[in-house]
Amino acid sequence: MNSTKIKKNLREFHIWDFPDNIYILIEEKIRNIVFSKIYSYYGSKRKAAKSLMLDLKTIRDYERAFSIKHKIKHPQYISISFFKKVIHLFNQQFLNKIEKNINAISTRNGLDITNPILPIKESSSLYRIIAHILADGSASKVKHPIMQIIVNY
Repeated sequence: MNSTKIKKNLREFHIWDFPDNIYILIEEKIRNIVFSKIYSYYGSKRKAAKSLMLDLKTIRDYERAFSIKHKIKHPQYISISFFKKVIHLFNQQFLNKIEKNINAISTRNGLDITNPILPIKESSSLYRIIAHILADGSASKVKHPIMQIIVNY
């Protein structure tokens, strides 16, 4: 098989393809448009929260991109599961714009990935990272495994 044919079959992984336990921080201007569209579709914040099975406080925190706990302001990332529930409201062009304006990707633990380049394109570099994670639990330059795979015989 020639290399141009292989390159045409490479996949792209968009933010909406990520697992539900991933969180994103969207640039303010785009985030405001997203929530304006959501509230317009459902009729109000309260109705949107009820339809999407969220607390009103949660949807407000997602919209503002911060929450206050014990008088301390914390960044509030939007869960991918929430994003997947409202994805049908946006056309492909706007979804691409959202992806280009993601400031950070996070999980519950660990460091954020800031200024990600999305979508992630399938490549040999991607497979090399995956192989490192599977082999030793890490893709870092220092050799301290993050996870262990235990096989019982």
